[in-house]
Amino acid sequence: MMNDARYEWSIGLQIANMRELSYDIELEQEAKTFLKCDDIEHGYNYRVQLLSPGYFPPILPWPDARSIKQNETALLNDKSFKLRAEFLHPNQTKIGCVDLISYCPIPGEDRNAAVVCLFGPANTDPIPAWILGKPMSRCQDSVKSDSGLCRQR
Repeated sequence: MMNDARYEWSIGLQIANMRELSYDIELEQEAKTFLKCDDIEHGYNYRVQLLSPGYFPPILPWPDARSIKQNETALLNDKSFKLRAEFLHPNQTKIGCVDLISYCPIPGEDRNAAVVCLFGPANTDPIPAWILGKPMSRCQDSVKSDSGLCRQR
């Protein structure tokens, strides 16, 4: 599901270097060390994203490349979107998620999260890492895949 969303966003925002994610048990194990909300923070080799029902912006309940493109300016200017953009870091290749023991407030929102996902190995803000252009045209040290995303070699 997350790769499907990354694919749609890479088309809608024309992100040329978006990589495919694979599940990583070590990131899941790291996420299981978060016993309380205050424990949840970015690590040296991952970024965290809190997830809740209705995760995607209200303007776009499920990502579709055409809707993303039509709403691009509004989305990129939306502070809430920027807080939820960890899953769009193009250099992330791994993901691990767990259900939270108790709901945690999502910073900047009036909702609580039920799940935390860790994305690795990059620990930088996602948006500056975007290389704009035709999707998969700048795979760098990756190869093009049938998923529409760059795949790590």
